[in-house]
Amino acid sequence: MSIDLSKADYDRLVNILSGYPDFSNPFTRYTFISNIFTSVPRGQDIVANLTISGNARIAAQSVIQRLTHFGQNEPGQEALSLLINSLINDVGDSDDTAFLRDLFQKYHLQGQPIAIRPLPETAWRGERNAGKIKEKMLGENTLRDIFELELALEASRAVVRISNGDRGTGFLAGEGLIMTNHHVIPDRATAANSRFAFYCQDNADMTARDRIVCGAKPDGLFYTDPTLDVTVVEIANPPQDIQPLRLLSVRARPDSRVAIIHHPLGETKKITLQNNFVMYADAQRVQYTTATQKGSSGSPVFDSQYEVIALHHSGDTVEVDTDSATSDQWRYVRNEGSGMRAILHQIEQDAPDVYARLNVRR
Repeated sequence: MSIDLSKADYDRLVNILSGYPDFSNPFTRYTFISNIFTSVPRGQDIVANLTISGNARIAAQSVIQRLTHFGQNEPGQEALSLLINSLINDVGDSDDTAFLRDLFQKYHLQGQPIAIRPLPETAWRGERNAGKIKEKMLGENTLRDIFELELALEASRAVVRISNGDRGTGFLAGEGLIMTNHHVIPDRATAANSRFAFYCQDNADMTARDRIVCGAKPDGLFYTDPTLDVTVVEIANPPQDIQPLRLLSVRARPDSRVAIIHHPLGETKKITLQNNFVMYADAQRVQYTTATQKGSSGSPVFDSQYEVIALHHSGDTVEVDTDSATSDQWRYVRNEGSGMRAILHQIEQDAPDVYARLNVRR
């Protein structure tokens, strides 16, 4: 079923898309569109016959017209909502973000806006020299022991997609306990309206895996702390064959590598393995860079043993010139998470009954 945008909303959406940096030329335009749709059901059908060459505004009109007429690429997911979520992820906290989020309700779009929290420029405490950051990322030794992949695969089973009007990520952190961000689930009422889906991922043959969806346990354990941006929710009937992730109460080490398993843009489960480095860590926060998309709110941040050292809560994309002579542009993402050491200390003080159920490495 097609989506009939008003002229004003259509024009504004065209303006946002055509003015987006990655839409400035046909090459980056193609990469931008491919990154959104390649890994989603019917993605190839969506991008077929798209006209994205030439003028940015004409290309934006072509994309939006195609998506509004395409309808759902899978049950409960409008193709247009995938584009809108990608834009929400990158435009930051602005009037455009509010406009994009309002489109979901105004046009009853199937799919949900992602829960995001930008990382202010002033909050970044890590390396700021883009050349040094690029050198570190691109110079990384990419060799990995096979056992790391086995650890990652096992850890991924505990990661869930959270849906409650917004979409975020969470993970099984203890017996029947899901950990996520406060800005994803701020209170018991939101928890009661949330759905926690295990196995939101594809099989090796690219078919969708059967999902296990749980709700919050009525009158179950609940803890939230807005300062550390953490919430813990007890769910009803958790899968018995999935082990909680192990939580590590240590401070992250600068220059150490991290991995993130998440649902970026509310999509199927993804893993970010390479080019992720801790740039700064103190008693409460861990800051790290990646060369890919921002992680979903509530994602676990792992060390090399796939033990959780931080809870991801915010990020921002930085685009810089690394070579003024050639106008070489490069993009990376600054991310921040609450340190697991601080989270565990606070929960132990405030809610010992919750702490006793968490899978803390002791």
